[in-house]
Amino acid sequence: MFLKALLIVCVSLSLVHGFEDKTISQWLTDNGYNTLVSLLKQAGLYSTLDSPGAFTLFAPSEAAFGKLPQSTVNAVTSDTATLQSVLKYHVLSGFAMAPTIHDGDKKPTLNGQDLTFKKFPNGTILVDNAVVSASTNDIILNNGVVHVINSVLLPNTDKVGEILLKRNQEFSTLNMLLTITDLEPALLSGDVTLFAPTNAAFNAITTRLPDFSDNGALDVYKQILLNHVVNGTVLSSDLKNGQVVTTLSGRTLKVTIDSNGVSLTPTGTSTSGKVTEADVTAVNGAIHVVDQVLIPSGVRRKRRAVRRHV
Repeated sequence: MFLKALLIVCVSLSLVHGFEDKTISQWLTDNGYNTLVSLLKQAGLYSTLDSPGAFTLFAPSEAAFGKLPQSTVNAVTSDTATLQSVLKYHVLSGFAMAPTIHDGDKKPTLNGQDLTFKKFPNGTILVDNAVVSASTNDIILNNGVVHVINSVLLPNTDKVGEILLKRNQEFSTLNMLLTITDLEPALLSGDVTLFAPTNAAFNAITTRLPDFSDNGALDVYKQILLNHVVNGTVLSSDLKNGQVVTTLSGRTLKVTIDSNGVSLTPTGTSTSGKVTEADVTAVNGAIHVVDQVLIPSGVRRKRRAVRRHV
């Protein structure tokens, strides 16, 4: 009923070029968007845009795909997670019609990253660097709206581990520990969320950590690092005050949200790590930067130096 009412209002206000009783997927198929349809099917997303919405799709034309370098096409289509991320970057939840888009708007896409809009006095709309076709925008369908664009939108396609490496100046200690504990591959595959301690966070607890030469030291570091990773993409909007999340170490973190922001506390401890940068999205998950190392309860601390001389 809400959808029908919305469509009636849209038509009565002359905000749309027309309405077709089709899903977005059906409309794309019927109107020759062969490349986009093929990629949606390859990524397993065709059925999503064929289901009840509502969705807003910024649909690259055939010519838009033709502008992509072959190397980019190969990189995007050779990895399912990357392809899904790119396609989801073209989709918003709900209706976003041209008259409701304003200059400077940022709108979250289904892949978690924002699209940035520019709107000029003559009504021309840019989404990122793609032009929304004035003659083929606001195509209202029974599960959403389509805007045709002249370029493919390319989000950040780095994986969690790749983002850390690109920001090595901040995360060199974390990168080194992930390498020596053989956990780096876990951040390059699957779907994970990492609460990433900075170099400063590790520097603050050097006296609490074992020397690498200690027996079992690598296992200790591995348990600490696993306590910073959870399965799935968990964005800041998914976190609730008092929530408890289970990490890959099998232990839990308690989420606190207050006037100071978001913080996480390993269960059984009193040391909290504050999120200083949220929602760094990756093709296979997300990163939240934290200012403390989240050491789980019961993990062995560094032995006193005097014991090593006995």
